[in-house]
Amino acid sequence: MNLIMKKYVKLWKNLYYKYSNSGFSSKPVSNFDQMNEKNQTINLAEMTKLLKDNNAFPNLINKEELQTLFRL
Repeated sequence: MNLIMKKYVKLWKNLYYKYSNSGFSSKPVSNFDQMNEKNQTINLAEMTKLLKDNNAFPNLINKEELQTLFRL
């Protein structure tokens, strides 16, 4: 698994940056540190969108499993 992750690291980074912070957030950002932290995280809705767009959400992982992964 690590070999696959290392081989496609550019792909994973591109997908992550495309979908992170793509959803609507009502939290106000007051300084650059908070903005940086917000840009480096991905939430459950954004991850669900990423998986649906790549035809992996209902087929490979279901909603409960995805929520469990986010709790870890």
